Amino acid sequence: MSKYVDTTPTWESLIDPMILVLQNPKAPAESVGFIAAELNRLAQIVDGLPPRNNTESATYESAALVAGMAAGNNPEF
Repeated sequence: MSKYVDTTPTWESLIDPMILVLQNPKAPAESVGFIAAELNRLAQIVDGLPPRNNTESATYESAALVAGMAAGNNPEF
C-alpha cells in the first residue's frame, strides 16, 4: 500500500518566484495573468478570514510589507 504525500507548494514558497516573473519584462502575458489571478484569489480568501485582535497593527504591517516588496525589498521573516 502506498502512502499519500502532499506535495502542494505553500504560498510562502511561491511568492518569491511569482514576484520574479512579475518583475521580468519578458515574462509571457499568460504567466503574468495567471499570477495576478492567483494573487486575487488569495486576497479574496484572506479577506474572508475573521479579523485579528489588533487589526490596526495588521493593516500597518501589511501595508509596510507591500510597500517594501514594491520597492524591490525581499523581507525576511
